[in-house]
Amino acid sequence: MGLSSETVGKNRFMVGVSIATVWEFEATLDYFHVQETERITYPYGEYFCRTINGRPVIFYSTGVRKVNGVGGNQYMLSHFPITKVLVVGTCAVVMWRDYLELQENGITVADTEAGAIAYICRKNEVECIIIKGISDVPTDETDLDPLQSNQEQINVYIENTPKVMMRIFDEYLPLFI
Repeated sequence: MGLSSETVGKNRFMVGVSIATVWEFEATLDYFHVQETERITYPYGEYFCRTINGRPVIFYSTGVRKVNGVGGNQYMLSHFPITKVLVVGTCAVVMWRDYLELQENGITVADTEAGAIAYICRKNEVECIIIKGISDVPTDETDLDPLQSNQEQINVYIENTPKVMMRIFDEYLPLFI
């Protein structure tokens, strides 16, 4: 169920769901059966509202990269009474050498964009929870053409993104709203 602008503006305990990539946001629109008329444009992308577990939730796209993530989240925190931000989406390592470096250091995943959003939430004294699913793992590209390898990885990412988002929304979102 959607929320009117008036209801959103009056509510004091709203949850914001920050989504970076076009594919993640498209999967979100599909999951929540969002109609074109429910989508509202803002400087960093679009947003829409739903009520989940009796709480108003605003889902918004920010675009990729740290600057867009921070800018989009600061905009939403400044314009809506958000008390908790859930950063949801996918993550992966782009190149095989990055994967090896993380593995050598005992790191499973790296996501500096979500870290930047957590920082801006802290500056605004807003709780931040990061829920990311691994969409793809790079293949050993040592003997492959790097462009071809990267394209194959992107194809896997695009195929897996809706699956990751569905799992986040089915299993994790209700726990943190």
